[in-house]
Amino acid sequence: MTKSAVTKPWTTLAARLLLPAVLAWVPLAQAGVVTIDQTESFSLGGATSATLRLNEFDGSLGVLTSIAVSFEASSFQSIMEKVDCENSPSDCSVLVSAASGVSLDPFVSGEIQLSGQDSDTTSLSCRVDAGDVGGCGVRAFSSISGSDSSSDAQTLALFTDGTGPLDTFDLVFKAGSRNTSFSGSAMVTYTYEERATVAEPSTLAGVAMGLMGLTATARRRRRPRREG
Repeated sequence: MTKSAVTKPWTTLAARLLLPAVLAWVPLAQAGVVTIDQTESFSLGGATSATLRLNEFDGSLGVLTSIAVSFEASSFQSIMEKVDCENSPSDCSVLVSAASGVSLDPFVSGEIQLSGQDSDTTSLSCRVDAGDVGGCGVRAFSSISGSDSSSDAQTLALFTDGTGPLDTFDLVFKAGSRNTSFSGSAMVTYTYEERATVAEPSTLAGVAMGLMGLTATARRRRRPRREG
């Protein structure tokens, strides 16, 4: 048997045994995206603020490469005022007004800066005939929104939790008055690279056994036959 005839089966056998193991061992890095979208409606009652709480990035998933945060909020206020013209000798009127407002407490974390505020006041002149009792209703509405993003390493570290239960960060919305109701929403998008896949011990053992088997086969084929 010629040297080339021995080498060819050896090469084929090496490819069949080692290729799957090598492919399983090669580290892989893939991109991933995690989006957290949270919306809540608040009925303030006696309060004047409400909080949206968002989870930080789970560092066990991989390496955070960028973060984007956005928010929206809208407020609504309705006022109904009674107008009493029962004892009035002529037509009477009253000016009814409602003010509604919403703002986001300035949020600064590294290079991420979110802020915004808006308010609206609506007025209505209400007229009631003399001798009657009536009412006027006024509605006021306002909305705000904002967004920011960053890929700065120090900023990303502030939004990353590497161990234990996920920590959170808060966006605090404020209403213009105690009888205002509003809804707020916030979304955070984490873009990251998955951690490289590490070869399992069983995979490495398979590679080692394959090499040992191929070495033994090569030695047997190279051993000269004894003459009878």
